[in-house]
Amino acid sequence: MKTIIYLLLLPFLVMPIACSKSEKSKPAVSKYFYHGNPLELLAGSTTNPNIGFDKDTYLQFDKYILTTVSMFSEKSERTADVQEDAEDGNEATDELDTSAANSMFSFSTIDSETISYDGVYGDTPINIKFKSNTSGKLELQTVSADSEPMAAKLLHFSITPNQRLFSLLVELSDPDGSYLLLLTFSKDADFDQVKKGDKKYYYTEGRGVLFAWDKTKELEVNYCIPKGKTISIKGKYATYNMPVKDSFVSDWQSALGSSLKLKYKELNSYPPFSDLNTHCIYVLDSYVTEENSSLINYGMALTIKDVTKSQIVDGDIFLNSAEFKKQIDVLDDPEYRSVEYSYIYKHFSDTIAYTISHEFGHLLGLDHVFDGTASIMSYEFGDAVLSSFDKESIQYLYK
Repeated sequence: MKTIIYLLLLPFLVMPIACSKSEKSKPAVSKYFYHGNPLELLAGSTTNPNIGFDKDTYLQFDKYILTTVSMFSEKSERTADVQEDAEDGNEATDELDTSAANSMFSFSTIDSETISYDGVYGDTPINIKFKSNTSGKLELQTVSADSEPMAAKLLHFSITPNQRLFSLLVELSDPDGSYLLLLTFSKDADFDQVKKGDKKYYYTEGRGVLFAWDKTKELEVNYCIPKGKTISIKGKYATYNMPVKDSFVSDWQSALGSSLKLKYKELNSYPPFSDLNTHCIYVLDSYVTEENSSLINYGMALTIKDVTKSQIVDGDIFLNSAEFKKQIDVLDDPEYRSVEYSYIYKHFSDTIAYTISHEFGHLLGLDHVFDGTASIMSYEFGDAVLSSFDKESIQYLYK
């Protein structure tokens, strides 16, 4: 498996944990791989395109630190599939990445109407320009990363209640297609305050690096989907409408005990994945994340952290219906047409159950386990059952 990383615009992207497995699928050869319209990641959501500060109040967000940059592209250049191990590029991290430590952003006034927000992420200078309208509200104009400015449209602004973090979800476009860009800023990022423990356990920011949800608050994770919609996997000979079962919640709650209370419900009205205050499981119908036809990326998780507090403050999961289509393409082959509908349905049902529980492990703070240990966070396990190591890992993180 490999991490899905799109480097078409920004060379320093921090991307979601994407989970692919090696499966047989039909080869494809093209100059570009078309993922689909990235705006599908917003399908059904209600957005807030209004920036939460204006010409008179923007300075309260001066000196914030850029901690997360995530991007989804319409297409990416490619030549041909390369045979890969499903684990390649997605191994657990050994050390905490502190590259954001010096990414402090400052405001400056360009003219009476234009305000610039500038900083450096790693070695890459970033520039974001805003222009004030007649009412004094700021409107996003351009974003650049060591390159020519690109026209930008703000799709969603969110901010945590304590104003420690805010996010900008931005639509960009150029001749190569459109992009969906998420920028998350934090009031500070003191990496010296990050909690660390036993390196026996694999966590998303490094072995033994302890980022967890606030244990004093209930964690509500929602199934965010338009009313009546299901995961629909369409083949040439049949369509498989798959429900999302909530057994994963009770499984993880049993492992967590009383240390963190989980709540799960369905929402038919919800914000996009960039919103810092709502945590969702979304379904992608047509957007394809994995360009290698020999790999299937069933799902992915994105989490946002408050570094100074060693806390996870936001997390979302995507289930990728379009990726399941790769398997349907194989099963539609005459060689496999004798496979019964009920068998295929059960296969998809089991795979979805495993995928959502695996991704929920990421959302809670667990990383992949590729050392042979039985774990739902590995690709060898393949069963939607938490192992003793999974329970031990999550209990250590939330003790």
